Amino acid sequence: MGGIGNEDGRHPSVERSRAEPDRLARIGELAVAFLRDGDLPRLLDGALAEALAITGADRGVVQVLDGAGGGLRLAAQSGLVRPFLEYVANLRTGLGGNAASRAERHWLVDDVDASADFARGSDRDALLAARVRALVVTPLRAPDGRFLGLLSAFHRGAPEPTPSALDALDRLAELCAAALAQPPRPEAPADGEPATATRLRELEQLFHATIENLPVSLVLCDRTGHVLYVDPALGEMVRSLCGVTPAALAGKSGREIWPPFVWDPLETAMRKAVATGQRQAYDLAFALPSGELNHRAWLVLPLAGPDGTVERVLGINHDVTEHQRLLDELRTVDRRKGEFIGLLSHELRNPLSAIRSALYVLEREDAPAESPARAHRDAARGLIDRQVGHLVHLVDDLLDVTRLSQHKIQLQRTSVDLARLAREAVEDNRAELELRGVRLETRVAAGPLLASIDAVRIAQVVGNLLSNAAKFTQAGGSATVSLSAVDRAAVITVADTGCGIEPSLLPRVFEPFVQAERTLDRAGGGLGLGLALARGLVELHGGEMEARSDGHGRGATFVVRLPLDGRAEATPRAGAVAPRKPRRRRVLVIDDDRDVANGLKLALEIDAHEVAVAYDGDEGLALTRTFKPDFVLCDVGMPGKDGYAVARAFRADPELRGIFLVALTGFAQAADRTKAREAGFDEHLAKPANMAAINSLLAR
Repeated sequence: MGGIGNEDGRHPSVERSRAEPDRLARIGELAVAFLRDGDLPRLLDGALAEALAITGADRGVVQVLDGAGGGLRLAAQSGLVRPFLEYVANLRTGLGGNAASRAERHWLVDDVDASADFARGSDRDALLAARVRALVVTPLRAPDGRFLGLLSAFHRGAPEPTPSALDALDRLAELCAAALAQPPRPEAPADGEPATATRLRELEQLFHATIENLPVSLVLCDRTGHVLYVDPALGEMVRSLCGVTPAALAGKSGREIWPPFVWDPLETAMRKAVATGQRQAYDLAFALPSGELNHRAWLVLPLAGPDGTVERVLGINHDVTEHQRLLDELRTVDRRKGEFIGLLSHELRNPLSAIRSALYVLEREDAPAESPARAHRDAARGLIDRQVGHLVHLVDDLLDVTRLSQHKIQLQRTSVDLARLAREAVEDNRAELELRGVRLETRVAAGPLLASIDAVRIAQVVGNLLSNAAKFTQAGGSATVSLSAVDRAAVITVADTGCGIEPSLLPRVFEPFVQAERTLDRAGGGLGLGLALARGLVELHGGEMEARSDGHGRGATFVVRLPLDGRAEATPRAGAVAPRKPRRRRVLVIDDDRDVANGLKLALEIDAHEVAVAYDGDEGLALTRTFKPDFVLCDVGMPGKDGYAVARAFRADPELRGIFLVALTGFAQAADRTKAREAGFDEHLAKPANMAAINSLLAR
């Protein structure tokens, strides 16, 4: 069974969450470089390169508002070639007109050819000629909302940007907009102060405007660890954690400001950055005054002076609490996946081991009629039947849980007497409990209680609850099924005297694959799907289900509530029909699994049917013309010509279209049955099919 991660066990979502701090750190480095040299073209080029990396595009442009003419001009581009480059350079608006400039956050076009914004005009032709199928465009807006330009990424295929990628594009756009929104530099100082002082004041204003638009916190220190600057957000955090006002931070050593759990790892990273000239990264977790655990990712950047010596160190930290929560959830899912694979392996090995032992008994065909071996063979046949039924139940539960999660289960509702259904469900499951030494009692209302339900599914719910009671109740214990009417609802209760449920597990007992700690004496506890499936089916009926337990050794009670029906009578149920003995038929079995095909042949020949076998679709069609069957059992998933193609070939041939076709397949969902009918099959049976079901079709 495949894992949920990559070959090295890492989940893609984990990789994305780990990449987020690095991505923001690179944006921070762009801001630092811009603050250092004030090079706007360099900033726009870097922001565009980062945007292309974020979205997976191979080409893009930055267009900024031209103060002189009021239109847009090309300020940066990557990957464009003539004539598309010349076309974009001459545009005074964004591609697609003003649609992108009016967008609140992002303007995504999945298909240029199908978009109404490109229905006519030259933009569509230019994009298609340049093999641009899709666009991701982010407006550049000043903090006051003014439109300043567009950051556009061009895609050859349909883009699928994640929410975190779109957030990162927002950060880039905010950085570019903060730089573009700076007032123009005065031509001369107003009061005669030196031009250098004016430039420094401008850079300080730009520094604060840029930093306050970044979703990160920053601290700038000299190489000895004395604070030169702390951004406002981090200043407020220092105030809440340490009681030091932001104004009092400058000039202080970090050790005077932060507690050791904050400063010690930061100081260590700063020293390494100064010594090596390389950036350092680490994670920090701590409790806020509210008691909530906060996770932050730190990146420490060395800033060298003109001679190459590291003079300052910039610490950038980003709140990754939500990312850490997602990582913890993924680790939990991954752990449960491993536990589930272990459970599945165990649950499959037990019946297979029993079947193998039984087969050894059946192989002793030379035993005399009166010998113990003959009785052993009869017992072995019963064992195989029970264990195959157990395997089928495991597979059915897996499929049903999957179908529930995908909302693919359709209920076949009729008005049903729940009292009768409960009694029948109890009798159907009595043997399993008695085999384990568990006494089964019923307390069912005498009169009819009508509900509009799918009788098969609610019987499955009761069966799952009784199976759960059987697994977790020691021999000598008891299980009780009760049914009553309370406030126009039917209440079905299944209570046992078993091992109970620990309080810590009770809130999660209905989650798939969740079980109490397994011990060797309870190693046959199943996959942990029965309760999840039961509650899902109850909720699908508009009901509710809850679990109660006073703890370990105190038993468990499961309560199901279903709305009652206002009808006076239950829908009549079809009575049992005695099976007819199948007449002798000519049967063709088509299946690429030779053991399955040959096993069916042996089973059918016991009832004197004449049987032929083909191991692929083409062989089956060819054999049909010589063997001339009147009944065909055909697998669906075969290499080459699959079962659907075989069925269509039968129905297209006047000589073959009258043959009765049955799909016998492991594809057993409702959509699979519909597809089989559409292909031309008369009936659909799920593997492993009960021979009684096959005989019923043969008797038609």
